[in-house]
Amino acid sequence: MTLDITKIDISEGGEPGCLRLNPLKTDKVAFNVYNFQPWQALSMHKHPDSDEVFYVIEGSCLIFADGERKKVEANHAAYVPSGTVHAILSCGQPSMIISVQGPTPIYSIYGKGLEYFCPRCGLETPLETDANSGEITRCPRCRTTLKLTAAGEAFTAEIIEGQVTKEAPA
Repeated sequence: MTLDITKIDISEGGEPGCLRLNPLKTDKVAFNVYNFQPWQALSMHKHPDSDEVFYVIEGSCLIFADGERKKVEANHAAYVPSGTVHAILSCGQPSMIISVQGPTPIYSIYGKGLEYFCPRCGLETPLETDANSGEITRCPRCRTTLKLTAAGEAFTAEIIEGQVTKEAPA
């Protein structure tokens, strides 16, 4: 048995445009460090043969999985079983998240059109997989009330006037 020790420079993952650092990977497990900027998203995707556990070290995020959306705070973990379509959206502050996948994913499948862009603030937001055209939702960042419309393989969002709130996102 060989014990490998790996030094991980967490700061590498936090540079703009550099979301994930993959410091440790074997054929059995993948260890990832994500440094999200405020309101940065990891698009909807799934790993057909790999479970994944996300542990939030600092900050908070929304995790979208199979039609559910839950806020996960620092010092909490979320389990995503293999084959589950999921995404992450960092809330209003930088967030650091560790992900452990097993067995190591051979590939990931990314969803098409499983996000929308808020016309008021420009935030890319993951959609639950059961989203429907005509559905009313609220932007997590600016809290603008939006109507979603299917546009081919994607969704567009339009502002429903008079229904903007100034409250902080949940």
